[in-house]
Formats: sequence, C-alpha cells, structure tokens
Amino acid sequence: MKWINARKVNDWVLLTDCVHGATYRLASRNLLIGVFSSSQQGFVGIRTKFSDKFLDVESHWDADEHGTAKPIELIEMCPLDVGQWNGNHAMMVWLEKRLTE
Repeated sequence: MKWINARKVNDWVLLTDCVHGATYRLASRNLLIGVFSSSQQGFVGIRTKFSDKFLDVESHWDADEHGTAKPIELIEMCPLDVGQWNGNHAMMVWLEKRLTE
C-alpha cells in the first residue's frame, strides 16, 4: 500500500457513517489502515517512527480541527476489541497482516 495525501482526497466516509470496529483504508498523516474506534473518534493503526512500530490513534478528519485521517473504504470488520488497543500485541499482528495483503 502507498500513502494517500488526505488534503488531496475530496470523497471520504463521514464520521457519522463510520462503523465501530471496522477496518478502513486511510488517507492520513501516519496510518495506511486503521480500525475505527467510536470512543476515540479515530482510527487505531500501526505507526512507524524512527524504525519503531507501535499502535497509535489518528482522529477522523471530521472529528475536530486537528483530525488527520480520512477513511477511503471499508476493508473488513476487526475481530478484536478496538477498545483494548493500547499495548495489544494481537491487534498489532492482525493489522500487520492486513498491511501485507
């Protein structure tokens, strides 16, 4: 997958239409895909910084003025509890597999 510049995307899934626990292809600052968390109003995904990989959240573009992620398409439902994402190794493995498909 390649990065999509969120500022150049004019058609995205609105915040009100996002499904909690669904995995989306994203146009965002740091994530390629992410699982939507309604409580976070954003997407949990794998971020890479200085060769370190970790789970992070990016806010939906419509959530507030600091939103950086636009969902482009729904990929599939995540079988894991997105509410328990912080430090969740299973979530990291599951998302990594989707990134390589």
